[in-house]
Order: sequence, then structure tokens, then C-alpha cells
Amino acid sequence: MPTYRFQCDSCGLSFSARARVDSLEAPCECGKLGKRTLPQGVNVTVSGGGTDLLKDTGLTGIDYNFDRAVGESSKKNWQGIAQRQREKLDLVRANGVTGWDLSRTPDGGYRVMDANERATSERSRGFHFKVMQHAKDKGLR
Repeated sequence: MPTYRFQCDSCGLSFSARARVDSLEAPCECGKLGKRTLPQGVNVTVSGGGTDLLKDTGLTGIDYNFDRAVGESSKKNWQGIAQRQREKLDLVRANGVTGWDLSRTPDGGYRVMDANERATSERSRGFHFKVMQHAKDKGLR
């Protein structure tokens, strides 16, 4: 059984519980039933038709298909991040520089900055630090 988030209207407790896919309520510690909720900030839109029915449940395969699509997208994104990290590390090792010496290229890759770019980057980073420190000192951040 999957785990869902529930909110108890009686005591206000928000809790997680394992429940059947078709169950919209779960017992709360106070003895009442909590109702299934979505985490805040989550918007789910399901449209279209033609979803496959899961055998012997009478429920559609929308949840499964949604989870599978999110999982595949997440896997692809993390693989891209790992690839970029490998590229950065290879560039740093090959040129004897640090990550601060790298700049992004228009195609999303990395390159080593020249001396003028590096100096400009350092001035910009120093200015940013001073502004943030000033805001912190004044209680603005």
C-alpha cells in the first residue's frame, strides 16, 4: 500500500499513513478520521481519456502513469546534472584550475575564463558579498 498525507479536521494533525489507493480517509491519533490531502504547492491536472484499467481494482492507471512519467523525467534530469558535473571536473583537472575559473558556454557546456573575465568575475563576487553583508548588518536580510 502506498503512503499518503492526511489532515484531521477534528484535531488539525497532519500525518502520513499507508492506505489503499481508493481510501480517502485514515485513522488519526485522536480517534477521528483524517482526509487525504495533496502537499501544498502541488497542482495536478489530468486530462484526456483512454486510460488503461488496472486488473481487478476498477481504478484507472492514471496515478501509475503520472508517477512513471515524473520518475522518468526526474531520472533524466539527474543524469544531465551528473554529466555536467563530470564535464566540469574533467575541465578543472585538465587545466589545473578551480570551479571559480569556469564559465558557461551558450550550448550549456563549460570553458575556462581568460584573465580579464576572471578578474571581472572576482570584482562582481566581491561587490555582491559587500552588498549582502551590508543588508545583513542593517537587518534587511
